[in-house]
Amino acid sequence: MSTQNIWNNPYNPFQRFKVLAWYDRMKSVKVGKFQAPVNIALDILSGTQEHKLCGAGFKCTFCMSNLEEEGKIAKIEPELLFTMPKFFSEWGVKSLCIAGHNSDPCMYPHKDLIKFLNLCKEYNIEVGFVSNGAYFSEELLYTVARTCNWTGFSVNAGNENDHHLLTNSPHGTFKKVIDNMKKLSKYVKENNLNHDVGYKFLITELNFNNILEAIQVSKESGARHMQIRPCELPEEKRRLIDTDIVEKQIQEGLKLEVPGQFEIFGIREKFKADFSKNPPKRCIASPLGSTFMASGDVVICPDRRWSAHLPNMTLGNFVKEGLESIKKKWGGNDHIKMIEEANKNLDKCIRCTAYSWHEIYEHCVENDDLDISLI
Repeated sequence: MSTQNIWNNPYNPFQRFKVLAWYDRMKSVKVGKFQAPVNIALDILSGTQEHKLCGAGFKCTFCMSNLEEEGKIAKIEPELLFTMPKFFSEWGVKSLCIAGHNSDPCMYPHKDLIKFLNLCKEYNIEVGFVSNGAYFSEELLYTVARTCNWTGFSVNAGNENDHHLLTNSPHGTFKKVIDNMKKLSKYVKENNLNHDVGYKFLITELNFNNILEAIQVSKESGARHMQIRPCELPEEKRRLIDTDIVEKQIQEGLKLEVPGQFEIFGIREKFKADFSKNPPKRCIASPLGSTFMASGDVVICPDRRWSAHLPNMTLGNFVKEGLESIKKKWGGNDHIKMIEEANKNLDKCIRCTAYSWHEIYEHCVENDDLDISLI
């Protein structure tokens, strides 16, 4: 079992070397003159461990938000939310990932969410939309298809029983998720839209035996991509996963691919062969992205939401201070302190979403190990 990714098509949205498209921004990190983040993870609302805002019953056994020590229920008010696409566009931000923190974006009032997504389209902000998939209205589903680059359905199961065990959602929810995926895929194809439907599968001790079944359901549901990857788990749960069984099922699943229509990706580089986390050498390339929390706190990355209450671990609060204040602080002393503080506690980070950024920065910017001009 290796840490190599598994796929047949190297030209795909999960290819880590795409970060080199932002080589100029990586070089600006080296000289300490950070450009605007390429991508921002934006929480439009958040819940807490005790009071999830994910829809009826949802309380996933593997939720990374559960690692937060001091959560708070929060929501970006529509009046502020509607100003953000223009602000991000003028700053130089290229894309947003709309997901959730102890929450699901579909729990935001749909009328306001639809307006926000249309504004993102107007200001040329690319959007990836991640949801558990159960609470789309038809209007929101079709708006997402027209305004976002892709929708990621966090299904993490291939059958009703696994879905119920993993999410604690009511029986019947799995069918709602799959029906919404089918409806979205049908709408995309009928209207010839440039939108990818993704089936997301996190490997846990409860579902690793049923990966092949999930691949089959994903294909039947009209997904364009299926992403399979390990996740942050307590040691006692991680040890229950048989990595050989995972490997065999993914390899078998690759036989179901239809090139250009349905493709499967096993993403591994953030983890070791035994699915334990793979820590980076240092946190250095984090300015390529950012995370704006619903509370207004701006933290270094999605994986450090849990430490927003700790000293030097927020850049500021855009709700209290205004969006322009964050832009002014970007690349300044507060930003440098935040990165330095994160480096003092890398062992406390959960799996590193930006692992590849840091690694590629070390080899392609800090050191030119590729002889990058000799193409």
